[in-house]
Amino acid sequence: KTPKLTVEITTKDNLNQQITGTKSLDYTVATLATPVISKITISEDNQINTIEATQDVVVSGNVSGARDGDKVKIYVGDKEIGSGEILANQFNVNVNGADLANATDKNVRVDVMATDDAGNSATGSLNQAYSVVTLATPTISNVHISDDNKINTTEATQEVAVSGSVSGARDGDKVKIYV
Repeated sequence: KTPKLTVEITTKDNLNQQITGTKSLDYTVATLATPVISKITISEDNQINTIEATQDVVVSGNVSGARDGDKVKIYVGDKEIGSGEILANQFNVNVNGADLANATDKNVRVDVMATDDAGNSATGSLNQAYSVVTLATPTISNVHISDDNKINTTEATQEVAVSGSVSGARDGDKVKIYV
């Protein structure tokens, strides 16, 4: 049912007779639904690696209830780190990987601000956690050659065990020994 506005005015003429005038108008109510962000992806896998921490990475996602050109803002904590626009119900915003890698709170908030022709606006938000995966420089300690760290004449003609400890490496990482 279309809403109708009726305006009525009642007055009296110079003979003290009551006269009523009426005007009706059909109208529509312009409302705007809050945009719904259904997916956020940070750098394809929601992880920032050592290389990505030194370059721009893409924060992307899907949105319903927004139009092409509606604004997108990306935040880490209270800091805005990127902005863009909706295109075909999606957003792709480049952000500085260092901003993500160095943030205390490993959580991105995306705000989509939708507007309509009547001047209404609505903002939808969604958070996405991410992790930072960086490699530390491996530390080698307790290196030993043979049992006593000395190679005698017999050991010089055969294979000798070299052993040690390492931190900051994973099983399967390569070890090279130079002489």
